[in-house]
Amino acid sequence: MLRKTTFALAVWISVLLMAGVMGPSVAIAQQAPPGQVGLSPEQVINLALEKHEEGSSSEAMELLRAVLERDPGHVEANLVTGEILLDSNNLDQARNHFKQVLQVEPSNYRANLGVGKIWLGNRYWRQATSFLEKAERVAPPDERAEVKRLLAYGYASMGQGRLAVQKGEEAVKADPESLDALQTLVQIQMTVASRDPAQVDPAVRNGEKLVKQATEALVATPWEREALARLDAAYALMAEVLKIHHNSFMERTPRGEPMDQVQSGKGPDAAAALNRLAETTRQHALLRLIFAEHEALLLAEKAVEQQYDMNNVEHLEYLVSSYQQVQELTAHLAGREVYRDTTMIDRAVATCQRILQLDADNEAAQQYLQSVGVAPTPPPGAGAAEGP
Repeated sequence: MLRKTTFALAVWISVLLMAGVMGPSVAIAQQAPPGQVGLSPEQVINLALEKHEEGSSSEAMELLRAVLERDPGHVEANLVTGEILLDSNNLDQARNHFKQVLQVEPSNYRANLGVGKIWLGNRYWRQATSFLEKAERVAPPDERAEVKRLLAYGYASMGQGRLAVQKGEEAVKADPESLDALQTLVQIQMTVASRDPAQVDPAVRNGEKLVKQATEALVATPWEREALARLDAAYALMAEVLKIHHNSFMERTPRGEPMDQVQSGKGPDAAAALNRLAETTRQHALLRLIFAEHEALLLAEKAVEQQYDMNNVEHLEYLVSSYQQVQELTAHLAGREVYRDTTMIDRAVATCQRILQLDADNEAAQQYLQSVGVAPTPPPGAGAAEGP
């Protein structure tokens, strides 16, 4: 949908406001932009959602404000407004809109969830769990895992460890593929394990499961920084869990703190825990190196943009090697399945073709193209190439 100018949008909103005396749908006026006349409040809300998804939250809010000025109690408009404000971390105003809904629909799922999130953000745990419990009772099936996860976090923050673990397990059961739910469960079990040793082994098992699922997610989108970040968080959490696991085999001081002395007969178990921690540390370090290589790749790509030195063969060769380095390290970490996503190969091929436009006999470019099954023939019109 084409973006409207600020002036045109303001004119149209004026039309919406005047439409209050003309029935449930927005009045048709010549000033309204083409294709957006005669809209109902529901259609205006849908348009606001589109604007928000496009990143135009200010325009979305103007549209919603037009609906609410005409009907301050409109449930959907208040919900969407509250959710957008919550996304923007404008907690106080968001709560006002959710409260407006709860006055007429006390059991509204989205309003209770929104207020629960706000109280979590403000660290008012008891108030948060009260609203989240109401939301859980009426949660749609595809959102039960998220509200249960938030409840687990709230219970844990209140010191209700067993209830937090139970709710975290329910969240994982509701959506076994949710990394957020599994990560929250591991965090809670790790916290509770310091007081309840029975949670140590479950925390280790779920930590390993979290790393496995995060690795699988990375294989699906191997060059996305978000996937790398999720795996990074999984490794960091797993390392903490394994430290607790190792400490469970150590002697304790009268205050319950682990000593540097292995319990009698627990040496092999403690050694195994140390080796698992060592391997996790090594894998985590490799992941951090991959992050660094992504940063280096961005710099290498920038160096051959048009405003820099786009026809420098040496820089282009370095860029190809950077693509290869990211791929090789990621494959070493997550497996060769990452090569099924050919994004990096395609970029390297395009860079090699640029090299051959500038240097038809370039051996490195020819060898790379041969290695990936592309004929090392420069395209017609050898000479200065266009930027990427």
